[in-house]
Amino acid sequence: MTVSGGTNSQLTTADFSTATATIEGLYTQAKLQLEDGTFTAYQGKQPVTLHRKSVNATSATFEALVLPVSEKITFLFNVGGAVYRHTMTVNYAQGTLYRYSFALDFPNLLPETATLLNTVIIPRNEAPQQNISIDASNSYAVAFKYTHHTYNGDRFYDDVKKINLYVFDEHNLVYTTVTELSPYEKNFNIPLDLPMGKYNIIAWGNALADQPFSITPTTFVKGQTTLAEARLLLQREAGNLSRREMEKLFFGELLDVEIPLYVSRIDTIPLVNDTKWVRIVIHWDHTGVQGVINNDDVYVRMEASNAVYNFHNQFTQTNNVVYRPYAYYYSGSILSTDERIPEISAYYWQESISEISDTCVYDFNILRMIPDNNPSSPIYLVLDRQRRLMPDPVNLTTINIIQSFSDYFDKDGYTVNKQPLFDKYDYYRIDLYLTYDKLAGEYVTGGLHIQD
Repeated sequence: MTVSGGTNSQLTTADFSTATATIEGLYTQAKLQLEDGTFTAYQGKQPVTLHRKSVNATSATFEALVLPVSEKITFLFNVGGAVYRHTMTVNYAQGTLYRYSFALDFPNLLPETATLLNTVIIPRNEAPQQNISIDASNSYAVAFKYTHHTYNGDRFYDDVKKINLYVFDEHNLVYTTVTELSPYEKNFNIPLDLPMGKYNIIAWGNALADQPFSITPTTFVKGQTTLAEARLLLQREAGNLSRREMEKLFFGELLDVEIPLYVSRIDTIPLVNDTKWVRIVIHWDHTGVQGVINNDDVYVRMEASNAVYNFHNQFTQTNNVVYRPYAYYYSGSILSTDERIPEISAYYWQESISEISDTCVYDFNILRMIPDNNPSSPIYLVLDRQRRLMPDPVNLTTINIIQSFSDYFDKDGYTVNKQPLFDKYDYYRIDLYLTYDKLAGEYVTGGLHIQD
């Protein structure tokens, strides 16, 4: 299709170089295959913009592949800011090309018009009709990975025994929930049937029935339960005690996930481990001390406020918990007990308990350490000794272990954004050295050593 200036034309080279051509009144026709395998026909009128093929100082050439109809259609040419119109009736002629030539004029009476100069029908060989089947059904799923650790590779299939998945819509109301248990198939993912929109997808891992983790509310009601009210809680004994060995507790999220009208993709949720193992090794210098320290003399604990998490893996409020060791060992002549740290713990720490002499060893499981949590939630290691014939215990030392580990990372050059480090490492060790002060008649802190 070629358009040029008419007898009264004042059009310039610049006008033709920016000219556009549109045809109104053409039908778009298609057959779409639905998810159930049936077909539905679509037909509707809509403007079709032609491709500008070439341009020179006095004309512009356009082309397009369209389906003529046996009724009126309108050609519109936008040249130099004016829109020229020409309405005509075209008839479908199979196996032909049409070549039109138009002249653009400024008539005495507006509007501007385009005058059809000639039509050329060019025979051609019609290509075979192609039947194209388009699957317009949605296909969206989420997969999982656990690679943020100090081991090798993806440990999702090894460490994650259960997945609780929660999908919230753009109003932060729950849309759907899914629960899956291991063993998982290869290339495991969870399909989600989601309409077009924006979503927040939250995953918790290993909230098992035999573990001290619970998710509230117990029932998530579609369109009612909000993201803001959802919580994960650490179950505690009387006195807010927690002294069980725990599974790894995992968390992951995908925020502001856009689901278009038609989608075919799998997004992966990266998981982090919230459960930490902390070994406290207390070295006693009891030179000159009369007798030995009995089991009831020492009370080691960790005091924290990290028992409740929102669905962004942050502490939500002050919920006190007192962590006690799930296993301990007293060596040498200091203390004795029949309870021993399980072999699996010795394997984790890559050391033999029997090699730690003249010490007390305590193994704790605690939940996530967040150095920059708001509100601030430090975790304190507290060591008390109950003196004989004295009603109140004596505090030997109190240490903010989050600050201690943060200072430890500082030495390695990690001065900002330490959260990824706290999440990456699972096992921490604190060696505490206590020396007997004869003048005070009590033990005092003689040194502290931190390692991961």
